[in-house]
Amino acid sequence: MSGDWKELVSLTFQGDRFRDHALDLSSLSELPRFQKIVSELARTLWKAAHPDRERLPARFDEQTRLWLRRIDPGSAVAPLGTYVVPEEQQRIWDHEISAVEGAVDLTYEALLAAENDGLLPEGLPQALLPDLALLGSSLADGEELHVRVPNRRSPARVNSTTRQNWAKFAAAPHPSTIELVGECLEVDVKHGRFQLWTDAKACVQVAFDASQEETVTSALKDHHSIRIGVRGLAEVSPEGKPLRFTAVDSLKLVVPGATLFDEAVPSIETQLAAIWSDVGASEWDHLPKNFTDNLDQHIYGSPAE
Repeated sequence: MSGDWKELVSLTFQGDRFRDHALDLSSLSELPRFQKIVSELARTLWKAAHPDRERLPARFDEQTRLWLRRIDPGSAVAPLGTYVVPEEQQRIWDHEISAVEGAVDLTYEALLAAENDGLLPEGLPQALLPDLALLGSSLADGEELHVRVPNRRSPARVNSTTRQNWAKFAAAPHPSTIELVGECLEVDVKHGRFQLWTDAKACVQVAFDASQEETVTSALKDHHSIRIGVRGLAEVSPEGKPLRFTAVDSLKLVVPGATLFDEAVPSIETQLAAIWSDVGASEWDHLPKNFTDNLDQHIYGSPAE
């Protein structure tokens, strides 16, 4: 490999078993567990950021893979990094280091939530809770795994207590910030709640306050033609099903099928022109002469036509 390496996170094994920065082989299983979590989160974050793309970029798994290149002193410290592809290769396929960096940050936030018995971060897939619960399962009583990321003052700790919290997250309803759009029915103004139907079978109870009453009653009055969007704190079942909103950050009326337009966002033409102006004329000479004729070949490695 001719590119550079960038360290994104370090896993520190704390305990007598790891003195003299020796990593017990029975604890090596923690590294692939951590990699699996980061890989799945990287895929989730990339798909959320590119809803119009049907498949992952070429070499996505390679670019979001973490590597162990040494063991540092200080108990046993395993710094994990990603391979940064050379600049000339970045012109040929998408460079997705931001996906793995975001996945590491989200993993760190989730581990902090378990350590402090707090709210799980927004965007964390319910399906990953069992994998997060398994992290640290090789540790004995009194041992800890510290997860450190750059620019964060303290590590997220994994130990027997945090694993018990993950078990609670996976087995019982837990609070999470979510956003849903549905039909408003059966408003109870006196007690400040209404039913949000996301489909013919799924109903979620939503709490609202006096300042939101007009929006709610408007959604009820025109429920055949208007939907209401809700964003706030909700109880979520272990299977990932929203049960009820306990606090609402925002309510908005939505016309089904309407395209939301944000005037503050530059047009696609403006964005493309900005990208074009940032690339020097000589850089375009690096592209193959038959690039557009054999696009799949150069981007995905498909056979040339």
